[in-house]
Amino acid sequence: MNKLRKRSVPEKNIYYVWENYIFERKDLSVHGCGSVFIIDRGTRNFMDGPDYINAEIILDSELLRGDIEIHVNSSEWYLHRHHLSQRYDNVILHVVTNLDNDSIVKLNKDLIPQLDLSEYLHINPGIPMPVSNPSGRDKCRIEYLKHSELIKKRSFKLFLNRVDKIHNESKLFGEEQTLFRFLSEAMGYSRNTKIFSMLAFHSDINEIFTQIRFMARDDSFNFLLKYFSEILHHTKMSMNISEVRGYIRPSNSFIARLNALITLIVQFKDTGLQEGMLNIILKHKNLRAIIHHLKDLSRLNGVSNPGPGRWVEILGNVIIPFFYSVSGREMKRYLFHLYLQLPSGEKINKLNHFKLIQIPDADKFHVKLFLLDLYKNYCSRGRCDICEFR
Repeated sequence: MNKLRKRSVPEKNIYYVWENYIFERKDLSVHGCGSVFIIDRGTRNFMDGPDYINAEIILDSELLRGDIEIHVNSSEWYLHRHHLSQRYDNVILHVVTNLDNDSIVKLNKDLIPQLDLSEYLHINPGIPMPVSNPSGRDKCRIEYLKHSELIKKRSFKLFLNRVDKIHNESKLFGEEQTLFRFLSEAMGYSRNTKIFSMLAFHSDINEIFTQIRFMARDDSFNFLLKYFSEILHHTKMSMNISEVRGYIRPSNSFIARLNALITLIVQFKDTGLQEGMLNIILKHKNLRAIIHHLKDLSRLNGVSNPGPGRWVEILGNVIIPFFYSVSGREMKRYLFHLYLQLPSGEKINKLNHFKLIQIPDADKFHVKLFLLDLYKNYCSRGRCDICEFR
């Protein structure tokens, strides 16, 4: 469907606006696709191909990564013959100021979402809105914490960084082994992360499942104790096998954490970690049921260890990012929806001083990760000459 052309601005003005996020409103809507949230505008491409590459957006609750093409009029997509070029098959958003053609397709016939900036555009743009560096060498920018758009941008970027890390590990070690490695580190808690990372690095989860698949539960448990004991034997750390069974205090001790990890492996000996975890996610339609199921898996002698708070952490840091990295489009959308719904999980005392301000969605896991990142990289390093929290 074609429309009459509007009076438009030069294309270079649209580039400036896109690069600096200068919009009169932040609730951007995409033609035929609902709302869009811009995480990363991408990198300007001065070679042949789309105008911006490696952009990241959330389109109607779906997280997308790809390229951005900018035109004054949407019909220029066909005028420049982009629909006949493979270079443009990774375009995820067409940004225009005049939507004179509302049906734009790529070479592979996929319809491209279009963002019409005409109603949001500053014709004479002013100073760009800050998009990074929440703290400086002068005064803590406390207003940053009240800006939900900036918090979302950083927290979603942290999620994507985690997905990338897991994806890169999967290419090196395989999906099942990667899931085992990240899960082991998370089950170890912070005080045991290094030793559990070492155990996972020297273990072959596929070999373990091959060995225990037809064993009885107790035999599987004993086999794993001996398996990990042999690995630990080559380190300075020793383990008394008789101490591993039963309810152990403190719950975050090495022996207690190893107890929980072995129990979890035994529970998945018939399916493997990846298939077993995926079945749980698909079986339940709400987070509470998923967390409750996972909590029961690590129950030994009537005691759940880890508890629900820790399973929230494992879901947010390991399970959801892992399956996001290996899933298709529809599953990605479902997983990202789950991620946004995750409660904050375990309390972290060092974040208590952030309660002094009204932070949007402070009870959500992704916002807690943002605050933790902010604390580690700014508040704990004295980068601000004046701190509002002191």
